[in-house]
Amino acid sequence: MNDSTSSHNLISAMSADVSSSVNEAIHKVRPAMTDMADRVHDRLHDLAQNAKDTALQAERQLEKEALHAKKVTEQAIAHAPFQSVLIAAGTGAAVALAVSWWLQHRHD
Repeated sequence: MNDSTSSHNLISAMSADVSSSVNEAIHKVRPAMTDMADRVHDRLHDLAQNAKDTALQAERQLEKEALHAKKVTEQAIAHAPFQSVLIAAGTGAAVALAVSWWLQHRHD
């Protein structure tokens, strides 16, 4: 046997040994990695569900507050219609003035 053949055989043997070691390590680690992936998946699912629940609660709260504001406004208008008209007119004028000012400065 010459040096080239023995070097090649040595490299092949070392490569097979390394490959065997890597395969063995993968085989040993695979269950832990699968378990970890399952836990991450479950946690992400729980987080997504919590986010949906929180968004639904916020939506319901906003609807409840909007309904309350509507009732309060209706009662205020019913009890003081003239004052309500003046407030609405003043608010409209203020908004119109603000929009006019904004448009004027936007073109400058």
